[in-house]
Amino acid sequence: MDMTSPQRSETWQGSANWTYASPSAMLLPGKRKGAFRTGTDTLIVDEDGHSEISMEDFAMAIVDEVQSVKFPRAAFTVGY
Repeated sequence: MDMTSPQRSETWQGSANWTYASPSAMLLPGKRKGAFRTGTDTLIVDEDGHSEISMEDFAMAIVDEVQSVKFPRAAFTVGY
């Protein structure tokens, strides 16, 4: 069966395990704060309307997801 056949495509899509991580609007190098929020499909902003995350905390959010799998086959957002 070739990779373009409809049957092959449905099988692959049904068995693929994926997660997509989106950072805040501002992704900057900095220090880890060690605390961040996650969401699903909405940009995360603070009480002043700022949307940011350090590269270090964004990396930790990805590591956390790999270890705990909170968002299987879904996208998630990260911010302070």
